[in-house]
Amino acid sequence: MQTESVLSVIIALCVFLPRLMGQCDQGLDCGEQQETVVMTSVVYRHGARTSVVRAYPTDPNRNNSLWELGLGQLTPLGEEMHFELGSWLRRRYSNLLPATYNLRNIYVLSTDLDRTLMSAESNLAGLYPATDPTSPLRAQPVPIRSRPARDDDLIGGGKPCPRLYQLMRLVLSSPGVDCIRKNFDTDFQYIHLHMGVNSVGIIEACLLLDQAHNMTLPEWTEGLDRRRLESLMNFVVGVLPSATREIQRLNSGNLISELISHMVQKRNNSLSPNREMFMYSAHDITLSGIQMALGVYEAYPIPFAAAVLIELVVDQQQEYYVKVFYRNSTEHDPYLLTLPKCSPSCPLDTFIQLTQDLIPQDWQRECELRSTQNELRLRMPNIGNMVDWLDCFQKYGNIDYDNQEN
Repeated sequence: MQTESVLSVIIALCVFLPRLMGQCDQGLDCGEQQETVVMTSVVYRHGARTSVVRAYPTDPNRNNSLWELGLGQLTPLGEEMHFELGSWLRRRYSNLLPATYNLRNIYVLSTDLDRTLMSAESNLAGLYPATDPTSPLRAQPVPIRSRPARDDDLIGGGKPCPRLYQLMRLVLSSPGVDCIRKNFDTDFQYIHLHMGVNSVGIIEACLLLDQAHNMTLPEWTEGLDRRRLESLMNFVVGVLPSATREIQRLNSGNLISELISHMVQKRNNSLSPNREMFMYSAHDITLSGIQMALGVYEAYPIPFAAAVLIELVVDQQQEYYVKVFYRNSTEHDPYLLTLPKCSPSCPLDTFIQLTQDLIPQDWQRECELRSTQNELRLRMPNIGNMVDWLDCFQKYGNIDYDNQEN
């Protein structure tokens, strides 16, 4: 009798322990309060690409064979990056997303560019490998949607928004930005001397591309202060495109609104089709825009194939929470981010309340030009690499800080 009891316990452990361990492997909280992921939205940057501008005059790698692919094209390395990300997503969400593709499980949207469309294809090849060993296909075909850039007000930022451009001009012409230009004047001169162009964005983009593809950097780059350069790019790529709450609303509000809508419908059992995953193939500025808007910006650079994961989880009391993860490396687990004034597992209703001022009621109407009477209030993240330009705004502008404390 005792032997039968022991055997029953062993059988129970064999049946249930792997399931529990599988849930823990997904990054779920397997502590006192077990949570289950019921839906996830994945927003990622495309993989490694060729330069989006022609080689600068003194570029030692200007004759590299990668240039034959064309401007802004996904490279073989970029394909590998997204195949790895897709394979990782398959492991993470194996208990959420069925192994066989079905339109009721996943929806994929990409910006209308070759590199993002091809990144999505590579990602899906890792997420949905062939299930039939006799099939000549190595992966299951999965549809990818996109919309023309001129109509994209969700992830590409191509749809015209005059009010957004007006606000950006005001920020760019502000005393604070002029102060930054002067602070980095020596850096600009050094770059122009050796590159023949006067764009810090081009040099940093070229350096990232060369490093990603293991190309040799020119000797003169040893004279660059990379810390100052990254500090400036933190501002140019991360902060500047989301410098005010209204800019964040116009840049990222529609996407955040869609993410929230999906989560609310999922909770209310009204999502149709009742999907488990929404995937968005986009750009570094898309990811930085979301992070800045949510107050969880993690600083430049945003690597190729980096991803923000917005997970909807439910606990044993049927309470719904939002978890935001940031994966920027294959070397460690994704970071669990904490929204200001919330906990790492942020109650869905609290998440909605904290982001309600980001949601446009009528984006097209809000994009219309109008006079700006009030002084701009710039929103700054609490990140360390700001010292080279933050003092300019402390001196010349009004700043709202994103408080990372709960």
